[in-house]
Formats: sequence, structure tokens, C-alpha cells
Amino acid sequence: MIENIGSGHNGSYDWPNSGRVHKIGDRPQLEAPEDAPSTEETSMEHAHVNAHTLRQILDRGQDPLAMRLLLHQVSVCAGCRERLHPLYELVTSGLLPDDGSFTALDLALAVSRYQAPALWAELSELPESEWSQRVQEDPRFASWGFVEHLCAMSRSTANGQPARALAMCELAEELAEVAHCDQLPESIRPELRMLAVAHRANVYRVLDDEQVAERLFRKAEAHWEVAEDEFLHYRPLVLALRTSLLVSKRLMDDAFETVREGLILARDLSTPRPELVAHLQILQAIVLAETGRVEEAGDVLADAARGIDPQQHPLLWTALRHNQVDCLTRLERYEEAAELMPEVEAFVADTGFEHTKVRLGWTWARIHQGLGRFEEAIGLYDAARQYFLEESMPFTYAIASLELASVFLELGYTQQVQRIAAEVLPTFQARDVHREVFAALSLFQSAAAVDKVSKEMVLDIAHYLRQARTNPKLRFEPGS
Repeated sequence: MIENIGSGHNGSYDWPNSGRVHKIGDRPQLEAPEDAPSTEETSMEHAHVNAHTLRQILDRGQDPLAMRLLLHQVSVCAGCRERLHPLYELVTSGLLPDDGSFTALDLALAVSRYQAPALWAELSELPESEWSQRVQEDPRFASWGFVEHLCAMSRSTANGQPARALAMCELAEELAEVAHCDQLPESIRPELRMLAVAHRANVYRVLDDEQVAERLFRKAEAHWEVAEDEFLHYRPLVLALRTSLLVSKRLMDDAFETVREGLILARDLSTPRPELVAHLQILQAIVLAETGRVEEAGDVLADAARGIDPQQHPLLWTALRHNQVDCLTRLERYEEAAELMPEVEAFVADTGFEHTKVRLGWTWARIHQGLGRFEEAIGLYDAARQYFLEESMPFTYAIASLELASVFLELGYTQQVQRIAAEVLPTFQARDVHREVFAALSLFQSAAAVDKVSKEMVLDIAHYLRQARTNPKLRFEPGS
């Protein structure tokens, strides 16, 4: 299953954003202009609401009825819209709810998030080595919304450019110590620290450094424990990231409980975030599929699809489709899987990430094999395993090699199976791998040498290697 889930086209699906890059000079200004007309100076039919009107409503606390009336006035009157155009932009871009149910604090956060894409566009033009100095010199970057945006961008970047994603997270951690936002109390800073650290942990997961990732998630948890209140609702997303690590470590019971907690929190948010719920559902489906409950996983993915807008969140949608394909191949419904693949390919073709393209080819290899298109399957399996070998991914290389061997066994090509068996074992000999892995691969090699290997045997060994990769205590039991 595919557990590397990114975000929307703007990298920030969990904090709504229009995706537009606004000029720094266009920062929303909600101060009343000096010449703002007042109702005392202007007749009723020509009076307009302005920033002073907005402040009066906000000073009363949350007043949805008054705010809805103001928003209606702004939407129908060009003069009012001109005076409160920033507010109009924040609402129409989705950064503020259009029902008026927001406070002065919500408005301050929305302004911070509104400017984040433009700040990133400016900073991203510089070499990564200059980022830290640049943000230290310019207080605009010490923005709560900008830290959120860096974290979200790291998710969409990690699979293809993990080093760049790591630099984003390190900068986010640095800025989390100094970031400011009008109205936000200092007591909720631990939430922002938790968010930044968890995203750095996620990048290390992508880099297969699970030890560092685990240590960083413990650090993020420590920040969560000292947070006075969950005001910003980052917790469900952090639990989603944590679930991905637990899946990678094959700790499926823990993964199931973690994603279940995340779903409860995400569904209970006062402001619905269907994309975040869908993200967690995809992870839940991965856990179900990896524990043999493939049909249940398919049902969960079908439900998750209803919460994703493919245009707004193409990465999330592609992850969903790719996992649906995986479920269909596990159920040997290869024709249905093939029908979904062009949709996945269309997005992957635009990402430019070689790793993603190779894994997509690996998926196609399984589909072709299931449909009896052995020549196509052989080429794609071989391309995938060579890539994994070059990238020093021995377990993944061995799994792809065993799947290739299963094709040759279907065709009766015993010499090719013997060649693969002779190639796989040496890739582990210079590595600190537990003896059970050597026992499994040695069995494959010795059985192939005397033409006693079967398709069932190689797929059984491949299944064992998937589990043993992160569970060094797992014993290999042939035929289990």
C-alpha cells in the first residue's frame, strides 16, 4: 500500500488556502482609511461599512449574525467591498467561514495564512543555505501561518526531494520559537513546536531512518503534553504522520489505534476538514489491507473518496487511487485495477519524481502479470529492482526480484530464476541483517539451484521480507 501521502496543490490542505500567491504588498490591511466615511457624515443610502465597523463587531466577541450581515453587505455593495476587500478575499479564498462564525483571533490567523504562499515564493528563490539568515533579517517570515505552510510544503516535497523537505522542516522548527500572530496567546506555542517537529520526523520516515523519526515523534509528543489547550487542532494531522511511521515499522496494532484516535479528533472538529478525514481514512485502509482485511480497506477508500476534491487536492486523490489499485491487485481484480491506473499516471507524469514513477511501474508490473502480459511485467519488474539496487534499498530490491522470479516460474524459465537467486543474496552480505533474512534467501537460492522452487515459495519469502524489514525478531517459517 502507498502510505506516503502529500497534500493539495498548494501544499496546505489542512489549513484552507486559495492556492493563489499574493504579492507581499497586497497584505490584507484592516485599518480604517483616514477618509473612511462615517454614518454621521453620509446619508444612509450612501453609507458604507469599513474597518471600523468590522472592529466594532469583533470587539463584541463572536457574533455570527452581525458578521453575516456585514459579509452580505460587502458581497452586494461595491463601495463596501472596496473598503473591506481584504476581508472579502479571506472569506472567498476559504480562509474564513462565510457564515460569519469567526473571531478576532480567527481573523488574525487567516491574515497570517493568506500571506504564507507569497512569503514562500520569495524565500524559495534563494539557496537553502541562505534561508535561515534571510528569515532572521526579515520579521515578516516570523509568521504563524508561514510555519504551517512550510510544514505542509514539506509533505508534498518529501517523496521527491527529501533533502529540501528536511530543510523546510528545520526552518519551521527555528521559526516556531519566534513566530507571532496577533491575538494568539503564548500558551499555545507548544502546538506549533509539535507540528514542526512531527513534520521533520515524517521526512526521516521517508528517508527510511526510522530510529531518528521515532525519536523526533517522541519529542513532538513531549511538546503536546505541555500544551495547555488544543486550540489549533494540529493533533489529528500529527497522528496521521505518526501512523505512517508505525505502518513502515509494521506495528499494525499501534497504527490502527493511532489512526482511530486521529479520525475521532478530525471528525469532531468544529470546522469540518473532509480532506484531513480522508487522509486518515487512507491510512486506516492501508492498515486494514496490510493485516489481510483488503475488502474492508476498499470500503474505507470508497468512503474517503467522497471527502476529496481532486482539483483542490490532487496528491491526496492520487494516493487514494493508488491504494485502490493496490487493493484491487491484492484481490486479483486486475482489469479493474488497470482501469484506474491512467488516472494515477496522469498525475505522476507531472510530478517529475523518479521514485514515484518507478513505484508506479512496479504496480503496473503486478497488473500485467495478473493479466498474463508477461513480457510487459518482466520489463517493469526488472526496471524497478535495478532502481532499488542503485538506491541502496536491499529489501525492496529483493522483493521486486522475487516477484520477477514468480513471472519466470509461471513461464518455466528456470535459468532466469537461478540467476536472480544468485544476485539477491549478495546484496545483504555486507549489511547488518539478522540471520532469518539470510535463511529465507538461502532457501530460495538452494531451491532454485535444484529446480525445486515454486511461485508460492518466492511470494511467501517476499511477504516475509516485507515484514522482516522493520521487525528483526521475526522468525522465517517456510510455508507459513
